[in-house]
Amino acid sequence: MIHNPVLKYQSQAVAKPYFIAAIGLFIGQIVFGLVMGAQYIWGDFLFPAIPFNVARMVHTNLLIVWLLFAFMGSAYYLVP
Repeated sequence: MIHNPVLKYQSQAVAKPYFIAAIGLFIGQIVFGLVMGAQYIWGDFLFPAIPFNVARMVHTNLLIVWLLFAFMGSAYYLVP
């Protein structure tokens, strides 16, 4: 097994999937924010596929979920 100098305890490795998921959800939030910005400027941008109110809901929910995943990952990393 390769020694990882960043991890003081092996139980801290549990946090990695949470951080990866949080990064992915954060990128998704950015994408939906850009879609909403484009829909605000050009009113019919992706309108049939993604209405503005649905994009706003997903954007807000992604914020909540990625923060929860990041806090859970932080808790698993900090508390061995």
